[in-house]
Amino acid sequence: MAYITKSNLEKRIQPKTLLMLLDDNRDGAEDAGVAAGVCDDASAEIDRYLSSRMSVPMASPPDWVSAAATVLACYQLWARRDTPAEKNPFAGESQAVRNDLAAIARGERPSVILGRSDDDVSFDEEFMLV
Repeated sequence: MAYITKSNLEKRIQPKTLLMLLDDNRDGAEDAGVAAGVCDDASAEIDRYLSSRMSVPMASPPDWVSAAATVLACYQLWARRDTPAEKNPFAGESQAVRNDLAAIARGERPSVILGRSDDDVSFDEEFMLV
């Protein structure tokens, strides 16, 4: 189950650029399944990180999950065009997302899963997530 759709990508990438990234055969039209594929892949990446902490896929994911999936999908769109990581406009954000997801997977930021700040979660709640 994808946590995002093409509309999420449209909010982060200009229309002309997004079309170029979704047009593999360069005919000026979006190729079928490309947007859905990167959305699915980004969502699956998030699930791989979170599966050690919770049941995935989430039926009603918190907003941060959609935001994270959007960043990962945007990064992937540029990577599909053989854009080197250092030139990918989403490289920094995607690395930050992956670092956060890895911290959640290690149990270092469990309260994020609950959609609350660390200050709002009691010690007992944090350790009940495993």
